[in-house]
Amino acid sequence: MKVDSFNVRAYGILFSQGSVLLSKEWYANHPGPIFKFPGGGVNLGEGPVDCVIREFKEEANLLVSVHEIIHVGRGFVKSFFNDTQVISLYFLVKSLGGMPPVDQKLPDPEGREGAWYQLYWCPVSQIKPEMMTFSNEQEMTSVLQKYPVPD
Repeated sequence: MKVDSFNVRAYGILFSQGSVLLSKEWYANHPGPIFKFPGGGVNLGEGPVDCVIREFKEEANLLVSVHEIIHVGRGFVKSFFNDTQVISLYFLVKSLGGMPPVDQKLPDPEGREGAWYQLYWCPVSQIKPEMMTFSNEQEMTSVLQKYPVPD
């Protein structure tokens, strides 16, 4: 698998009442939904923490505070979108007020044609690695199964 550069991605792990926020995304060039944690690519000139804050504002219309990093992807992952190698960082986040729009069909914040997404809560006790589309997300799901879930 040929890749030409790195793609740093930062994700937020948001808990509420024993559940974690997940994103289900649809793209015109993919046959089914992609299951992942909220977050995305770190822009040039932006740090990973700022990326998580921006992504939660864009995707969930939610202001969050970013806390400790709880996982770094361990294996090779090629980007779904291009020929880059994904480096994944996962941070614990807390809402600064409000709740994300869940169970609604939302337009892709990047404006990609034929793309949309839906946020939803998944009880941590029910999340399984095989639910997630990419190996880095599957790793994070395994970490969650051992992580102390805040109330």
